[in-house]
Amino acid sequence: MTRAIEGYRQGSVASSTIAKLSGDPDASTTKAALAKEGIIPVEAPAVSAPRPKDTGERRTSEELSALMDGAE
Repeated sequence: MTRAIEGYRQGSVASSTIAKLSGDPDASTTKAALAKEGIIPVEAPAVSAPRPKDTGERRTSEELSALMDGAE
């Protein structure tokens, strides 16, 4: 249940899921109870970025080494 509540806080689990796990038939009362306890979903900005455009240029050996953290 702790993981489910943390998932709810992170936004990956719905309040209806928490309600089902706790045996409550009404998700809105579960959501209100969670909010009363201070457990609310966090609002995180989107972290994805658009794919970079392919310029067709090849990487230099120095760039490849830096990208691979020095591995050969």
